[in-house]
Amino acid sequence: MTPPSLVPSDLQDRVALVIGGAAGIGLASAKALAARGAMVILTDRDGAGAERGAEAIRALGGQAAARQVDGSSLSELRSLFDWVGKTYGGLNVLFSNVGPRGPDGFDVTEEQFDQTFAINLKSHYFATNYALSLMLPCAPHASIIYTASAGALKLGGRVPLYSISKSAMLMMTRAFARELGPAGIRVNALCPGAIETG
Repeated sequence: MTPPSLVPSDLQDRVALVIGGAAGIGLASAKALAARGAMVILTDRDGAGAERGAEAIRALGGQAAARQVDGSSLSELRSLFDWVGKTYGGLNVLFSNVGPRGPDGFDVTEEQFDQTFAINLKSHYFATNYALSLMLPCAPHASIIYTASAGALKLGGRVPLYSISKSAMLMMTRAFARELGPAGIRVNALCPGAIETG
């Protein structure tokens, strides 16, 4: 049996936001969403990279916009969703894709701990909360997707804090899925392994 797609096969006239869309999984996903007809907004701390991704999508005939946003900054996330609402009026797909590797080992500083969780958990939690007022009117054509990690399921390598934060993301996914599913918003997490990118 083929598993259901996380997003509809036809996204014509729907709006998709990719946070962390300048490269790798985020950029590939933005291109795939655009190929399905979505208006795609790419955001990233690397604003120039996000703009290059948007330009590549437009060159292929897709619709795309780009904004420089630090996903760990709640004020920048709030401004982003305010702009999305004013510009597009709603949001069908939120792909929250930020999540750095984090420090090696258990001997980490408080700053490293806080930074890892600020990006790998807090940013996704608040992005979801800020998105809801834009997504609820779009239900049932609404989907939230997080990039977690295979490391959330099986500890590997030398980055335990990364695995701990991504495991917390999986519980967050379950909690939001239970809360938002009845309202017509699907919530899922991807758990990729190592991906070879540029």
